[in-house]
Amino acid sequence: MQMGARFPVILLDEGMGSSSLLSYPPLSSLSLLCRLPSPPFSDARADFSFTGRGPDSTPISIGGEVKKLTELAGALRTGRLQATQLPALLHLYDVRWLLIITGSSRRNPSTGVLQTLRTITQDGERVRAWADWDLAGEPIPYNYVSRFLSSPSFTQFKDENGEGVHVWSVYDEREAAAWIGDLWELWQREYESHSSMRVLDRSGNQNGHTEADVRKKLKALHDPKFQDPKFAQRVRTFSSLPNISYTRAVNMAEEFPSVQEGISPLCTCRVEAPEEEVRKWRKLEEKQWERVKGVGKGIATEIGKAVR
Repeated sequence: MQMGARFPVILLDEGMGSSSLLSYPPLSSLSLLCRLPSPPFSDARADFSFTGRGPDSTPISIGGEVKKLTELAGALRTGRLQATQLPALLHLYDVRWLLIITGSSRRNPSTGVLQTLRTITQDGERVRAWADWDLAGEPIPYNYVSRFLSSPSFTQFKDENGEGVHVWSVYDEREAAAWIGDLWELWQREYESHSSMRVLDRSGNQNGHTEADVRKKLKALHDPKFQDPKFAQRVRTFSSLPNISYTRAVNMAEEFPSVQEGISPLCTCRVEAPEEEVRKWRKLEEKQWERVKGVGKGIATEIGKAVR
């Protein structure tokens, strides 16, 4: 069963801060308003929530707060964010996000105070201009929020599994709705299919890293097979060829004990056949090798497509 059929809805809290997101796609068609749950002894509720696919297709809950930058500064100043809202996210959801809507904001070049671009009265006329933003008459430093989000108090705020709250920022509510939709779509895929980090560096620039550094990186992929330098080298070689993804390169390295056998069209080194047939296959193999030598020189190849 496809994930979209099982978990098709993004839930938005019916409060003022979340309901406005319903006006923008894809939330205008993917979501509905409801009163999201809150932890015991707290009225804190996430702004959005949905169910995604975890390991072995087990349901996993994703929730997040959406705050304008000025709202976030206000919640920090009153302590509501630290003492109520962030603990609520940790209590209710497996994956938590804090999505910040920055809008037009900047640091005051002279004083370092947070400024927003808004309509003000200047010389008797209504104009758009930068103006200091204050809370209860007190100007707020521009770095007030960023210092908190960078501090150990926040970065080390984690649950018993070592998972904390992720942070992202967008410009406006339209972008916020699109970002939540992207996040929802991402978590509808099979958990095991996510492979963004299972890649090798193909830039050709190790930036001063030694071969030991490269081996350490491969080992960090949490696959014990990469501790075998010959296996790791086969993966690097196969993945450098056109049409070979990282996953396919690993499969090929497991299937073939050598690079030559992996690129042989008929795997002649593992096939017993009459000598005349073997000679014919060897000629095909030599042509294949010539194609491999042309990789990187603009010569296309279909090497490796037989192995998935």
